[in-house]
Amino acid sequence: QPLSPLPGDEALLGGDFLEHFSRGYEVFAWTPAQDASRRPYSSHDAEAVFDGVHNGAPDPWNYAGSWYERRKRALTLAVLPAESYAHGLEVGCSIGMLTEGLADHCGSLLAVDASGVAVRRARQLLAGRPGVRVEQMVLPASWPEGSFDLVVVSEVGYYLSREELGQLWDRIEASVDPGGTLLLCHWRHPIAGWELDGDTVHALARQRLGWRTTGLYQERDFVLEVLAGPDRGDRA
Repeated sequence: QPLSPLPGDEALLGGDFLEHFSRGYEVFAWTPAQDASRRPYSSHDAEAVFDGVHNGAPDPWNYAGSWYERRKRALTLAVLPAESYAHGLEVGCSIGMLTEGLADHCGSLLAVDASGVAVRRARQLLAGRPGVRVEQMVLPASWPEGSFDLVVVSEVGYYLSREELGQLWDRIEASVDPGGTLLLCHWRHPIAGWELDGDTVHALARQRLGWRTTGLYQERDFVLEVLAGPDRGDRA
């Protein structure tokens, strides 16, 4: 009802709005509660989870067709601070679409993924590319031998528990050459079933490693960050 006959005191709720409240029913949006008793996923679940994802579709994230994915790959390659690297490591290569671009910048490149299905498809895509090797490996419990001047962790950090992610940074720190590059790229929204999100992954990397950020790009959906490993003097 109007507060008074004076201008400005008219009723704010019109007849069309009030009609909703004269119905004999109401409408609610309902989201089922998550099972609080189920633990978040971790690297122990990665092989089974992502084998299932890749068995469901040959390109489950539409890497080839999605403009978002193609643009993100182009930006990822564009932020590399050096044109070429001697030894690269890609953590979580999926079917190898980003691997293909990274191979153009690496003398040798090792790409790993927890999913055997994804690894087989990546090997098919990259067959005949010199210096490229694709292996199934569940990190951080397993870790490749050797050292690397480029490590790429793209869209995979939140598929680890917080403790496992700390172990991953320790593994990387121990195997990155002095002055090497760590490139991170992650989706910035919550990941259903997993403990972490992209912004948290990057914050924990900076906190654990203490490396200098030399490049940072972020937008609503993803964040790209380049961290520079300490040179020999800094390590000493």
